[in-house]
Amino acid sequence: MQKIDYIVRIETQESDKRLALLQTNIEKYGTIYNTLKKSTELTGRIERC
Repeated sequence: MQKIDYIVRIETQESDKRLALLQTNIEKYGTIYNTLKKSTELTGRIERC
């Protein structure tokens, strides 16, 4: 696998700031994210439904 491009769609009433924090926390603390990042280019975003 060379590259993974993902979109996470969430139905929420949280602010854009909170969604950005979720993205940051996934990238910083996400076990699967960090394991894949070692061997694959990861790009993606979180968006509201």
